[in-house]
Amino acid sequence: MANKFGGRTTLVEIIICTENVEENNTLSGMIKERYLNRVHITYCTNYFALRTHVVDELRGRVDIIFMDFNIAENSGVDAAYAIQKIYPNIQITFISDNAEDVTNIFKANPSYFLVRPVSEDGICESMIRMMEHITLRKRKPLLLETKKGIYSLMIKNICYIESEKRLIKYHMDEQRCESGYGKLDEIQEKLPEQFIRCHQSYIVNIEKIQFLSGKEIILDDDTVIPVSRNKYKDTKDKILYYFSDQDRLLQPHMIIV
Repeated sequence: MANKFGGRTTLVEIIICTENVEENNTLSGMIKERYLNRVHITYCTNYFALRTHVVDELRGRVDIIFMDFNIAENSGVDAAYAIQKIYPNIQITFISDNAEDVTNIFKANPSYFLVRPVSEDGICESMIRMMEHITLRKRKPLLLETKKGIYSLMIKNICYIESEKRLIKYHMDEQRCESGYGKLDEIQEKLPEQFIRCHQSYIVNIEKIQFLSGKEIILDDDTVIPVSRNKYKDTKDKILYYFSDQDRLLQPHMIIV
């Protein structure tokens, strides 16, 4: 049975970081027991590996970190604070041997605190708490900066996003278009999982697609968007995974070839 986060199940990127490999595996097992294939979990056993993984490899595309309070030379809180200064939306749960440590964690803006031995109920409660924050964040509008001012765009109404050098065009429902300046890589990090990068210059809303081939995507309004050869497999896999969720039905008209 799939568990629900904010009314929908979703793929959650999780990192477990303790010095004990066996504990990392145990915590992972607890999470997967409850959340099946709705999570992707990686492990780190020291702060250097954690920071490298979050900053250099995933570029901040992490939802949740379970972190040992004493991971970085007895300074897990400072480690978490350093990561959140770069990526403030990452949710962090601290794990400690001592319940009194809870008074020292708030420099980092944690979501939850677990005391060893960690129970499955504790894992479940922490996951629920963190996913509530993630769901609320993903419902927020996207802010668009222009020369005239700052506009608020409802994410669900974006069909696709196009980049022309520094100019970013947001193609909305009813063929409305808004534009501003920015970098597509930075915008992608702010978007929820229903948006995929199918081309160096395009990001597409999965829920607006009616046809996908190795060369192009056709949207509901018949707009044609190119698909890069090297991004086709990833695009196809993400579409199929997105609609593998039992709460989402593959669009009746959607064709994937």
